[in-house]
Amino acid sequence: SHSGGWAGFSTYIYRAIDEDRCLVVLTNNSSSYLPQISDGLVDILYGKAPDLPPIAIGEVLGKAVADSGGTYAVARYDQLKATHPDAYRFWEQDLNVLGYALLDAGRTEDAAAVLELNAREYPASANGYDSYGDALLAKGDTAGAILNFTKAHELNSAFWMAREKAETLRGKKVR
Repeated sequence: SHSGGWAGFSTYIYRAIDEDRCLVVLTNNSSSYLPQISDGLVDILYGKAPDLPPIAIGEVLGKAVADSGGTYAVARYDQLKATHPDAYRFWEQDLNVLGYALLDAGRTEDAAAVLELNAREYPASANGYDSYGDALLAKGDTAGAILNFTKAHELNSAFWMAREKAETLRGKKVR
């Protein structure tokens, strides 16, 4: 078997030459579900029931935010993680992407709620604190933004931009 792809396209081929079986998947999207979908199709090829891929939590929370706001979405996240931890893909990146999409859409309070959740769920992630700092800054909470940018840099000194953001907000000259 082999998979591949390029911006906006994904492919997968499975060949069992001795069994005269072949499966080719070509898609014009870069879905993160392709490996699980391909595995499920191979299961079907052999008469087995496929496992459903976990649902990306960012998709679920995006709908929850749209319907009921960020505070509700955070409560929904906590509920789903407690009751159905295997049915959903709880990834830091999904929360981060959703948070920035909300910021871009001008939904600052909702973005802050999602990015605060991300920092809470992934406390060892410098990126989580940096992103939450961006949301707080957009809300006008300079002190909170400084704390989060500083924490991001403390967790990972390679996050030099977080240090620069904090120093700029403190009024220090950035070198």
